[in-house]
Amino acid sequence: MVGIVFYFKQDKEPGFWTYSIIISMILVFFLLKKRNIILRFALGLSLGFFFGIAVGKIKTASLIVHSLNKSMFSEVEGEVANVKPSASGKQIILENVTIRKKRIEIPKIRLSFKGEASEGVEVGDRIRVRARLIPIRSSILPETYNFGLYAAFDGIASGGYATSKPVILSKAEKTTVGKFISDLRMRLYARLLEVGGRDVGNFIAAMLLGETKGMRREISQSMRNAGISHILCVSGLHLSLVASIVFITSRFLLNLFDFIAFRYNVKLLAAILSLAGSYFYLRLSGSQIAATRAFIMTAIFILSVMLGRSSFPLRSVFIAAVFILSLNPEYLFHPSFQLSFIAVFSLISGYEFYVKTDKPKGKTVGIFYSVKSYFYSNVYSGFLAGIVTAPVVINQFYIFSSYSLLTNLVAVPVASFVLMPSALLFLIVVPIGLDYWIVKFMGLFTELLTYMVVKAESLPYYVIYFGNITPVSLLVFLFGFCWLSLWFRRWRFFGILIMVPGVILMFFSPKPELIFDPEKESLILENKEGFCAIYSNKKVQSFYEQYAANWLGRPRLDVLLLDKRFFELKSGRTLSLNYEDSPCVSADIQINMGKSSCKGNIIEVDRDFLRKVGTIMVFCSGKDCSLKYEDNSRFYGKSNLRD
Repeated sequence: MVGIVFYFKQDKEPGFWTYSIIISMILVFFLLKKRNIILRFALGLSLGFFFGIAVGKIKTASLIVHSLNKSMFSEVEGEVANVKPSASGKQIILENVTIRKKRIEIPKIRLSFKGEASEGVEVGDRIRVRARLIPIRSSILPETYNFGLYAAFDGIASGGYATSKPVILSKAEKTTVGKFISDLRMRLYARLLEVGGRDVGNFIAAMLLGETKGMRREISQSMRNAGISHILCVSGLHLSLVASIVFITSRFLLNLFDFIAFRYNVKLLAAILSLAGSYFYLRLSGSQIAATRAFIMTAIFILSVMLGRSSFPLRSVFIAAVFILSLNPEYLFHPSFQLSFIAVFSLISGYEFYVKTDKPKGKTVGIFYSVKSYFYSNVYSGFLAGIVTAPVVINQFYIFSSYSLLTNLVAVPVASFVLMPSALLFLIVVPIGLDYWIVKFMGLFTELLTYMVVKAESLPYYVIYFGNITPVSLLVFLFGFCWLSLWFRRWRFFGILIMVPGVILMFFSPKPELIFDPEKESLILENKEGFCAIYSNKKVQSFYEQYAANWLGRPRLDVLLLDKRFFELKSGRTLSLNYEDSPCVSADIQINMGKSSCKGNIIEVDRDFLRKVGTIMVFCSGKDCSLKYEDNSRFYGKSNLRD
């Protein structure tokens, strides 16, 4: 993992000498490894570091960069690779795309279709549509979630939306496995919406199929603020439940046939069917990161059953991480990967502490003990996973849910024992038309959860707007957590002493003097009176305003017209925005968006630099100020679609 972080955080591609030094170190450690256990440990670390760099290099080398330079209207043709529902209609990915205006072919584009405009379009169809193509920007703020990076690794050159109905040029010639699963997903999704309505149907679809984009933003945000959005993700609960149901059912049915029961290993056959059923559900749920992790761990457990061996959970976690990162090293920075692995890692590591304190007294275990044990286990697991993942949640979403422990006491049992089993039952009976009352039954509990999170929003300090934290503080915390989890002797508790400074550092994460986005022509700053706002001459989207506010540790920001060019910042420093041929005025920070080249007392930024890096932040400490920005031209941004 360290090697992957090192590779992706470099400003430019590591040179020949970097690889030479690393390989030389590995050779030295390899030659000396028999003499010292410390050298053997160093060899293992060096190999892991080099492996991380290697997988990053291999994945980057496979990229075909076709990023769009600026927005344009054009007629496009392409083959439908994927169809997903969205809040306003559907989102369709086209591959082998021809942009007729440029007479050029690119790998993929992602288009949004409103309402029922794309009705009848299926995977494998070739369509023509007029659309507005929009460049996929990198991140909203430097060093935050990078939309452009993940789009580039998926081969997507542009986003956009359709401005006409699609014309189907040809239907899919043959039914592939991918097309069959995609069509099945869309039919199941349509059935859920038909019976349950928009809110209930999308809630169940998120749990069952991993389709979260169809949910209304208000509900998604309320679930996140309540700390229970994880129940909408297909994860270990879903895969283990599917595997258990298939294993128990198939073993029971196979034992009914004497011919099979007396001649074959029924347990082995049931395990094989369980593995196949788990894989089918993985594909049906969209093969998301958390689901893939859960499938790999489930598959290892099933294989251990087939071989008559016992599996070691921590080893299964590491195998899943290595497998996923070997194929997609960029997932290391994805919120789903971080939260999924850290949560399951904490639960596995913390299990030994729980079993030491939760032992039944006497030879029998009664109902009272079972209920008490279930309640304690939910409290313990919710508290443990919540505490360990809290820094990661803050690092990704900049908020902390104060009542997440209480809301999870209701949400987790409802999801585990009512919604998920009912959802799987829905899959079984939907072919014979007995799904109506199951969806209605699930709707009662989805409305209960929705009602709970809405009511919880009225509680005091419901959400703590923490704001951005430094990567160093997060790394210190996670290093202490890993130390606590991996060791088995008493020195493991030294990890707690490491975690505490990490938490303290989070409270001292610096905030910028100003944030300037040249594309949106927006400026975010706080004045001497403590008033913080977004100044812009363009329309500011609500998502951008909310995202920036949370990053700064605020519930919201006022949006004002950018009708002046000179500002006084909270620290007393001054800022001047200079447009085309505007006269220079004395200021500490000069941002030149036109031909002017005004010199700042501390910092000046010209338009060529802004075009290259996009959004900039200015941090000041004492008499010095520094810029923070992102330059992702290593991975994307070199366009062959320029006007």
